[in-house]
Amino acid sequence: MMLLLQTAVEMPVTTELPALISTSALSVAIIQWMKNSALPGLGFVNHNSAGVNRTLAWLAAIISGVGIHYHYDPALGALTITGLTTSALLSTGLNSAKSYAFNWLIYNTTLKKATQTPPPVAVPDKVAPEVPVH
Repeated sequence: MMLLLQTAVEMPVTTELPALISTSALSVAIIQWMKNSALPGLGFVNHNSAGVNRTLAWLAAIISGVGIHYHYDPALGALTITGLTTSALLSTGLNSAKSYAFNWLIYNTTLKKATQTPPPVAVPDKVAPEVPVH
């Protein structure tokens, strides 16, 4: 009988999925904030600029997919950046595609569907009376 157990070193407690979901949700929230912002420099980002919004979503996905990690220690006042390796940069394409997919999924399930109004349902005013057949 073979046991398929892994040690904590090989299988970290944190996984990719929660980080991917939270980063994508944050990206969608930032883009939505930009759309609703009254700042003069953000006028090109709005609810009617689908191409710009998609480009911003891709940029957010690429930034989150690069694999660069940061940690700020407020006690020391130090910002530590890690993950700037060749292999991390080469895997950016796949990670960016996964991140964009989650951006799209979160936006379409939480925001786009909620803001769209359903099409009106046609209701006939009068129904023609039935003509008896002889």
